[in-house]
Amino acid sequence: MKKIKFLLAIVCLLATTTVFSQDWSGYRVGELYPGYIIKTDGTKIEGYIEGQSRGETPANLALKSNQTQVIFYSDPKNKKSKVIYKPTDLTEYKIAEKVYRSINYSGGLTAKPFRFILLAQDGRIAKYMYYENEGSITYPDWKEKEVFQKGNEKPIEISSFAIGFSKKMSALVADNKELADKVANKEKGYGMLSIYEIIQEYNTWYAAQNSPQE
Repeated sequence: MKKIKFLLAIVCLLATTTVFSQDWSGYRVGELYPGYIIKTDGTKIEGYIEGQSRGETPANLALKSNQTQVIFYSDPKNKKSKVIYKPTDLTEYKIAEKVYRSINYSGGLTAKPFRFILLAQDGRIAKYMYYENEGSITYPDWKEKEVFQKGNEKPIEISSFAIGFSKKMSALVADNKELADKVANKEKGYGMLSIYEIIQEYNTWYAAQNSPQE
C-alpha cells in the first residue's frame, strides 16, 4: 500500500510540474539576445547574451550551457567586448525573457557547486527549473527538475515532497503559523495536490508582512 501511495504521489507531482514547463520554441543556440547581468556586488549591466544549450548533458559534462556560464557582449557588433562569466561571478542574468539566478544546486547529486537556474516564478519561496539532457547532442531529450528555494536556504526538489508532504511543507512555511497549521492538520485544499497554491499563499503573506510601511 505504501508503495502504491508513493507511486501515485510521484505521478501527481509530475503532472503538476508540467503546468510550469517553459516555452523554448523560439530559442536558438548561438543567437545573441538582449539582456543583463548582475554581478555579486550588485552592479547591473545591460548588454547581449549568447544563447547556449538550455541545460547540461550528464554524458558529456564538458559541454557548456546556460546553467554553467554566461557569454556576455556589451557591444553585439564587437567580438572583443565578449566576457564569459561563471555562476560564482553573478547573482542573476537575463537572456531574452528568461531570468536565471545563481544558486547552490547542480541537479541533485550535490548542493555545493553553483549553477545558473531558470527562474519559473519569483517569491520568498521561488520556483526554478533545472535541465538535464538524457539524449544525445544531436537528438536531445530534455528533462525538467522543478526546484524550490526559500530565500537563501537549501534548494528542495519537488519530488522530495512525495512522501511526508504535510510535515515537510508545514516546516517550510513555519513562520506563517496559520498556514503551517492548515498544512500540518491536512485540511481540505492544503494537501500535496495544492502545493503551488500553498506556496502562492505563503508568498503573498510574506510580501504583505515585509512591504514598506507608509
